[in-house]
Amino acid sequence: MIGGTVTITVRKKLGLGIYHFGFPLWTVWLLLLPLAILTLPLLLLICLVRLIDPCRVISIFWGMLRALKGTEVEVDDRRRLVAIGIH
Repeated sequence: MIGGTVTITVRKKLGLGIYHFGFPLWTVWLLLLPLAILTLPLLLLICLVRLIDPCRVISIFWGMLRALKGTEVEVDDRRRLVAIGIH
């Protein structure tokens, strides 16, 4: 199952500052929907040219999206730490 919420935490290394944002994942999907609609014809065209089954490509992408649940990413530099989690 695809995760339901995204949490973003930004923590400053010097001083006291922790910012924590959490929002439902459907808002991200809603923002990415126009991009997906625009790239779908291009994807189908590439599949036709390369003789690849488009249903197989879409099922692989769907499997990758389903595997995102539980993903934790942390990016660190000298001043702050940014953590993104999909739950």
